[in-house]
Amino acid sequence: MGKHFTLTASDSHQLGAYRADPAGPSKGGVVVIQEIFGVNHHIRAVCDRLAQEGYTAVAPALFDRAEKGFECGYTPDEIANARKFVANPNWDAMLKDTQAAINELKNDGPVAIIGFCMGGSIAFLGRRGSMGCPLRSPTMAARSPSSPMRSRRSRCRCISARRIRAFR
Repeated sequence: MGKHFTLTASDSHQLGAYRADPAGPSKGGVVVIQEIFGVNHHIRAVCDRLAQEGYTAVAPALFDRAEKGFECGYTPDEIANARKFVANPNWDAMLKDTQAAINELKNDGPVAIIGFCMGGSIAFLGRRGSMGCPLRSPTMAARSPSSPMRSRRSRCRCISARRIRAFR
């Protein structure tokens, strides 16, 4: 359903990404932040499911700065190999790459972000930075009284996978 393409971060770094578009008009955009396994079959399937629900979804390949096109499965050997990417993570670079995905989706309406495992950390760090939207991890957004989910005025609403249908 989706397609691979290239994003450009603010520091001119080019990274891979996966994009899934809905069949009809988009209800908004969702940035899907990967686990340590890269933009693998699971993350692509999440993007495809979001597109089926009417959202444009983009998953940036956050490990492309270290190894272009990295993705793996869930065997013990693959997990051990994937952990090398988070031994000394470059959070600033990952946030720039995430911002490139947000920028890609701004024409599709409001932009939300969901992150899995390491991706939740990216969302959490983004809310403290200077990104184009007040990012929050799904669990933090659900607990925060000032959550963007609670305000219709916010440019970005963070959501959990269960709440995706409520995103309007």
